[in-house]
Amino acid sequence: MIIFNSKNFFCPLLLACLSLNIQITAQEAGFDFSDEEVTESDPDAQRAIMSLISDGIKYEAACHQAYADVLAIISRCCKEIPIDRDYTECTGAPCADAIHAENLALLMSRHPYSTSAGQFSDGVLSRTTLEKAKPNLTSEQYTRIDHMITRSEMLMRWFIGPFRSACTVHHYDYYKDVQRVARFLVYTETRDFQVADKAYKELSSFFDGSVIPDRIMTAMNSFDYNQRQAYVFSNYFHNRISDKEREAWICYIVLGSSLRYIYDGPILNLGKEVNLASGSPVRLFIDIRGKTPSFAYSEPGAELSCYMRHFDTWTPARMNALSDTAEEAYEQVNTAATHHLFAKLEAVAEDLVVKEDSIFKELVTYTIPNALAAMMLMDEYMLSFEKKLKEETSFVANREKEKNTPLFALISKHIARAESALSTLKAKADRIVPNTDPSRQKD
Repeated sequence: MIIFNSKNFFCPLLLACLSLNIQITAQEAGFDFSDEEVTESDPDAQRAIMSLISDGIKYEAACHQAYADVLAIISRCCKEIPIDRDYTECTGAPCADAIHAENLALLMSRHPYSTSAGQFSDGVLSRTTLEKAKPNLTSEQYTRIDHMITRSEMLMRWFIGPFRSACTVHHYDYYKDVQRVARFLVYTETRDFQVADKAYKELSSFFDGSVIPDRIMTAMNSFDYNQRQAYVFSNYFHNRISDKEREAWICYIVLGSSLRYIYDGPILNLGKEVNLASGSPVRLFIDIRGKTPSFAYSEPGAELSCYMRHFDTWTPARMNALSDTAEEAYEQVNTAATHHLFAKLEAVAEDLVVKEDSIFKELVTYTIPNALAAMMLMDEYMLSFEKKLKEETSFVANREKEKNTPLFALISKHIARAESALSTLKAKADRIVPNTDPSRQKD
């Protein structure tokens, strides 16, 4: 038995495996849908059938044409499921479910078929019609017609059963998910994503580290070791700290500086620029307005904002659901590929009795495997989504970090510490600088 495994499947393997003679011992499963209703043929059609079955040559010719038509419709259905589809635009063309439904409806309209009986219920491919025509057929004619009917029935059983199930799970909504995944993966290859992906990791590490607490400690110690700093502080902030001055201080302590203005207050033994591990200034990505962190009004800030919005889109729950859906779709295709009904088709594909059998052979050995491979490739693409993100980006790790310790929550804690430090330094300055000093006479 050939088993396709989603963990190590490759398209060439599928094409090779599908050409083997698969030996399946399981009993045929019943179809999970009811018979199509077949209306009685109109009188003209009935007269045409009666005319055919009374003439063996004409009847065989009609069977050749019907057999070829069944092959053509199923072949067209399979070819309309392209193996080289651009997933970023895959909803622009019909999905496999719609393609199959359209071609099945066409088959049923031209060659009425009973799913429960596994036979054509009307027309030249009907067993009833064959029995009526038998008295007018030579043994050779009967054998060829029975051969074509048998092969058409075999195809229909597989096409209307396992293959239909495989196509049904590849519906429009699934294609829509595939398209979203594809477009997001294209986004991960852009410079905008790569800059933000790296920046988020560095920013999270920076704000979760000791740099800002160390800056606050340095500022506090500068007062204790050099009272002149109190006068510098008082000359800048004066007797009352305004909202703008408070905001400037917080940006200076937490970010090093801001894109909106240059801090010209007391340095307190601190550097004016704070950089990430890569050397990029923190202020390029983050700003603080009042006491609230925000994204900087800059290209890097916009890129980071866009990047982080995807955390809410590609949640663990959603990615797990997509994986489950893709796994189910893959298993349905795998079932169609390894089903004993398909094994029977492969077993007889090399037996060329009538000229149409060459089309049958191409259908079974090439056209159908390509359609199955196309769906499997789509499913493999979906199943590899999370793995690709983990191996090639920091997105999944960053998303989990944001869930556990949100970036802006970390920044807010530092803002509170910086504000508290400012209040402490103001109280120290007020104790050191006399009330008569000119700096204390201004707000």
